[in-house]
Amino acid sequence: MMEVIKTRHIGFCFGVNRAVSRVLKEAENRKEKIYTLGPLLHNPQTVEMLREKGIEPIDDVARLERGVVAFRSHGIMKEEEEYIRAKGLTAIDTTCPFVKRVRMAALYLRKNGYKVVIAGDERHPEVKSVLSYLGKRWYRIARFVLYRSQKDRRSKPDHIRPGDVLGGSEIAGG
Repeated sequence: MMEVIKTRHIGFCFGVNRAVSRVLKEAENRKEKIYTLGPLLHNPQTVEMLREKGIEPIDDVARLERGVVAFRSHGIMKEEEEYIRAKGLTAIDTTCPFVKRVRMAALYLRKNGYKVVIAGDERHPEVKSVLSYLGKRWYRIARFVLYRSQKDRRSKPDHIRPGDVLGGSEIAGG
């Protein structure tokens, strides 16, 4: 028989819990539909529950001429925020405070002459958001190479290039 051990901390992170709670509260207090720019979080069941409560994800904010837009928990791109403000759309900023902290740190570093290095997937909404606020003076690490074992660490893989970030499986929780 297999023993199943449940971790003490399970569920959504602080930022996602905050975003979901806030947008649900806003939906209770508003008559108009609320749109989220992209899904509010990476959980299809919760996105569907929000949809049932009149909170609809959209992919392109330019489709909206009026209405209420909630920022996704991973943040939105600077251009999208500027469009929302310019159009006079009602904004509900549910960006995770930790994501905002990363963005503020990146902007501070850029302002003070540093080259900013971001390790992450350039297609992920959080990375896209942070990069959009940096403008053209940012630097991103192209790849993250994850070692799965000590044996992997001892060998010199020929697929690693200068600029790669190396990490052990403990980084990925493995």
